[in-house]
Amino acid sequence: MKSSVSLPSSFDPQLQKVPAWRSRDLSWLHFNYRVFDQAFLTGYPVLERVRFLAITLNNLDEFTMVRIPGLAKTSVPEQAEELRQVYNLVIALYRGVYQAFHRQIRHDLEHTGIRIAGPDEIPGKYRRQMSSFFREQIMPLLVPMALTEEHFELHERLANLQEGLLLETRMRSSNSALPGAEDVVAHLFPLPAHLPAFWRFQHRRETWLVPTRAVIECFIDELLPATDVKARLWLRITRDADLSVDEEVDEGFLDAMNAVVRERSFSHPVFLLAAGDEGLYRRVIEKIGISQFGHLRLPELMTSANLFALADLPGFEQDRFEEFSPIEFTPWDENRTDLWETLKKRDYLLHLPFIPFNPILEFLNTAAEDPDTLAIRMTLYRVSKHSAVVDALIRAAENGKHVVAVVELKARFDESNNIQWAKRLEQAGVIVIYGIAHLKIHAKALLVIRREGDRIARYGLVGSGNFNEKTARLYTDFHLFTANQRLTEELSRFFNAITGYTVAPQLHLLAAAPINLRSRLTNLIFREIEWARKGLKASITAKINALVDPKLVELLQRAAEEGVQITAVVRGPCTLVPQKKTAKGGYIRIISILGRFLEHSRVFAFRNGGNEEFYLASADWMPRNLDRRVELFIPILDDYLRSYLAQLLDLYTDGESPHYILDTSGVYHLRHAELLLDHESFSRNSLQQKVMAFETSRLTPPVQG
Repeated sequence: MKSSVSLPSSFDPQLQKVPAWRSRDLSWLHFNYRVFDQAFLTGYPVLERVRFLAITLNNLDEFTMVRIPGLAKTSVPEQAEELRQVYNLVIALYRGVYQAFHRQIRHDLEHTGIRIAGPDEIPGKYRRQMSSFFREQIMPLLVPMALTEEHFELHERLANLQEGLLLETRMRSSNSALPGAEDVVAHLFPLPAHLPAFWRFQHRRETWLVPTRAVIECFIDELLPATDVKARLWLRITRDADLSVDEEVDEGFLDAMNAVVRERSFSHPVFLLAAGDEGLYRRVIEKIGISQFGHLRLPELMTSANLFALADLPGFEQDRFEEFSPIEFTPWDENRTDLWETLKKRDYLLHLPFIPFNPILEFLNTAAEDPDTLAIRMTLYRVSKHSAVVDALIRAAENGKHVVAVVELKARFDESNNIQWAKRLEQAGVIVIYGIAHLKIHAKALLVIRREGDRIARYGLVGSGNFNEKTARLYTDFHLFTANQRLTEELSRFFNAITGYTVAPQLHLLAAAPINLRSRLTNLIFREIEWARKGLKASITAKINALVDPKLVELLQRAAEEGVQITAVVRGPCTLVPQKKTAKGGYIRIISILGRFLEHSRVFAFRNGGNEEFYLASADWMPRNLDRRVELFIPILDDYLRSYLAQLLDLYTDGESPHYILDTSGVYHLRHAELLLDHESFSRNSLQQKVMAFETSRLTPPVQG
């Protein structure tokens, strides 16, 4: 990958040998490398660069847990070769993060007054404090587990992603030892997740941080008295999280999901990350039965948890992004007295996080308290741990509203959180639907039903992102408020289908996966092909998280050959191959944008012979979204909002802000990197700064009659 930014040389050549569009998994690794790349953009504050390293490792953990097990279970030779390539790139990224931290980031931290130190570097006068830290905060939480040659059950005692210290040991004297002590060959210390990552103290004008692992090693004699330590190994095992549940069960589905979550903690190992003695490392590989490619030994164990702890270090706000202040905008007055009347006049679009999540909570809270509200229907995929959204639904049920919540228990890595919220909702009298067998309900939808005089009125909220207050501050997303009768009637049919398991609803404006979304997209692309054949300008613009569906990829390539101009802003994996302008004027241009906020919104524009159409969606263009999930695809019918989205998409695609471009060989290149290499330039020129300025300028749109 070529860039104007200095990158670790160990990774770059390997990446260029594997085109990003070859497969979904290889393309995803290209994406995570772009995340890694952000750590070298010196216009970002240094602790935010640390955060990008943490995100890189966190992404790798999830990828290893979810994607590698599927590749490993196949016997197809081509996939076996891809598995080898995937492991090579995963290992290169782990090495790259380690090298980046120690070769560059660590030195940049020292310029800000943060010093990462080993115990041997600590001035003598602080050693007593370190001893107190160990005895008071660490030692009480460490439990040694004895291992014998016959029962070296390492992988059964170290949970998924849990760090551990493995010591090869020998008793000095057996006179006072318990029976069986002579058989012990090693001790394992699993580290509790809530241990502090560092011991912190002030020396002169610097903040010194000593990794907790290094502190523990200084006091091993206190952990294991009368014991000789022959070898040491820090390790962490990543396990298979690609586990399934029997979805045919009914009353026991909650218990079945709980069992899956528990099973994940000690499922089959897929990757070993270690630091320490090579002989002990080889022994662990043999004992846990890891793949020949699925392991890496570094000079020091580096995990996302420790890097996140460093990125969030208290007292260094000046070395993080300035606190983001969204535009205080709401379509209705402060008392929400005109909320329903406002929505009857026109649709409103919230662009998170530039506009805050508050209007969504106001909408829901108003419905919960409004005496004329009869019913509320809502899908919940990922909600925050302290969710004001769920609190509002509970309050609505307690106020006598008929509340139905469709809670997706199979939202990976959020299962436990969703199970707890489902129980609370049920206890409050909310009707909870646990999704549909063999499908994940990923659509983001809310429907409020009110009595207004002698009629029933519906108000809808649909969008691209989760109803989650926490991620709403970090992710870009769109949510559409609408009282459009045709849209809300179709939204009502959609809810009836997913709560009543009825026949597929008749949808003409909306499209839903797996019912008619694939066919709708196919028809929209073919329509652009027809416009191109008639000699008119034809174009498709898609802003999306992932584009890897083979059928759509093939159709888009055909469309470009027929003269359709295609621009795809794809944050993550993309298997669509860029094309230079064809004889008929078509092309495929692939852009990727990363930055302070995670680009999560899904927006689409189809030129349609000059009568351009715009859509929002909860779905990416992946087989799972189109065939194995329940998703929504929403047309934008308001003329003002169409014009607004056209201008916004122009900002994302004009090529004037820093972005990555995918070339025809399958390699991403960072354009305008120089605009991100100093803080002042970054503050002016990052795309997300420009979007913020654009959102500020549009203010409140005029009310249409």
